[in-house]
Amino acid sequence: MEAVYRINDLKQLRALTHPLRIQLLEKLLEQPRTAAQLSSLLHESVNKIYYHLTELERHGLVRVVKTQQKGNLVERYYQPVARFFRVDEGLFHRGSEGREAFHQSLLVLLEAAALDLRRAFHSGQLTAEDLGRISRCYLRVRIPPEKLEPFRRKVESLIEEFKALEDPGAPTQATLTLVFYPWKEPVSSTAQEGGAEKEWSKGEEGGGGISAGTVGFP
Repeated sequence: MEAVYRINDLKQLRALTHPLRIQLLEKLLEQPRTAAQLSSLLHESVNKIYYHLTELERHGLVRVVKTQQKGNLVERYYQPVARFFRVDEGLFHRGSEGREAFHQSLLVLLEAAALDLRRAFHSGQLTAEDLGRISRCYLRVRIPPEKLEPFRRKVESLIEEFKALEDPGAPTQATLTLVFYPWKEPVSSTAQEGGAEKEWSKGEEGGGGISAGTVGFP
């Protein structure tokens, strides 16, 4: 298994834009598994799991690493091609198709995190002590343009530090979901309030926003 696999094809990226497929990759990172085993873990039908595994395999994101005869059936054990997937940012500059792929990839990332957290809650994997460790926030702050890039580099550095903590033999898992995005807004807008027009200003361009997901201990 490679350490990092770079996605530079829109078809491959679309193959990842489904929350269940993100969940499949996470379970397969733990150890190679069959469609039946994944079905039991994720409480989805075998046919549904097999369909999504087939799509991931077709786009080169997972592969069969072992086969085993079980009665009249041949069990196929799947594994991701890499521990981490990195999307080539150039994909998102390929016109409207690239922008839509970027939008969908973000939504799926957040939806997969929500599904994972919900499953951990309902399965009892999160103890009362674990709940006290959850860090969660949604922040939107104004940042001078010259400070955006240094902060972004700090975020990237923290992500790399988090990856480096991985120990396959550790009894505890941790999940980090984070989206940082700078954006600009008009200097002034016209708001309709109580039938009267109101002019309001949100400050200079160059404001930044940060939306952070959760750090969990399932």
